[in-house]
Amino acid sequence: MSDEKPIPAAKPRSSRSLFAPIVLIAAGVFFLLDNTGVIGGLDWRTALAYWPLALIFLGLNVLVVQLRPPLGTLLSGLVAVAAVAVFGFVMLRGAPAEGPLRGLALPAPREMRAESFSIPAGAAETAAVTLELGNLPANVAAGDGTAIAAGTIWTRTGLRTDTSGEGDGHVEVEVGEARGGLTLDPREWATTGQSWEIALSPDLPINLTIDAGNGPTTADLTGLRLSELSIDAGNGQATAALPAGDYDVRLDGGNGHIALALPAAGSRTVRVDGGNGGITLSLPAGVAARVEYEEDNGAVVVDDRFTRVSGDNDEGAYETDDYATAGERVLVVVDSGNGAVRIEE
Repeated sequence: MSDEKPIPAAKPRSSRSLFAPIVLIAAGVFFLLDNTGVIGGLDWRTALAYWPLALIFLGLNVLVVQLRPPLGTLLSGLVAVAAVAVFGFVMLRGAPAEGPLRGLALPAPREMRAESFSIPAGAAETAAVTLELGNLPANVAAGDGTAIAAGTIWTRTGLRTDTSGEGDGHVEVEVGEARGGLTLDPREWATTGQSWEIALSPDLPINLTIDAGNGPTTADLTGLRLSELSIDAGNGQATAALPAGDYDVRLDGGNGHIALALPAAGSRTVRVDGGNGGITLSLPAGVAARVEYEEDNGAVVVDDRFTRVSGDNDEGAYETDDYATAGERVLVVVDSGNGAVRIEE
């Protein structure tokens, strides 16, 4: 019997990709010529209209490099040259007025415009208001009482307001952008410096839900009569100041951060889901409070007014000295998630 080992079959070799080197060299040349004034300003905005072509060129390059060399390497270089030629032409000359290249561009970006709304209070006795905020900064405050909700938003897709339940004295209101606000066009990603301005009625008990979206939100709610409050920070930062009164609060940090200023008067339960973002609760001096916590990957941090009355670092409760006897008090129930939850003065 022969001891010779079989010689493994040679694996087919893939070709080397020339796409990245050629594109990077070409990009450097374009930038250099632009910075030295040899060519005019590059039209990046128009080039962005053709960005789906970049995916096509990349996909073609992935396919051709699977061919055996040198054919795959040669075709990879040709794909790169074609990509440089197309985007170079668009950046130097702008979008062509006609021809097949014109039809490959995305439509013109939608313009940002202001849209105003006012939802009259009518015979409403209570209201539930949901604010679905977008990517722009938003300011929420008490209005003059003539409307349940009124204000102005900046939008590319249009304003959406839904109202129901007017017949029984309770009105439900939703305010936000029309569907289709998510866009894959990079020309529409930049913010424009405008903000959403929303005013709510100070005369009606309101069950308020704020979905803060991706933009920073500032909510001065001190002039409102809240029956319940829910805030989802989304991916942005939400800062809110609360009015006195007895009502419950729910906070979801999402991926953003919530900074909440609690009032000095009233009793309430604050339920906190830290998510991936951090949450800071400002508790005024003299307010009796209890913090029940369960930590996941995050942390619960309290100031020196609190004493741990049960549990350990993972699960338990803190209380201020006067919590058991106080007439008005705050219960904070915390699931810290991955973010830190801080209770401080």
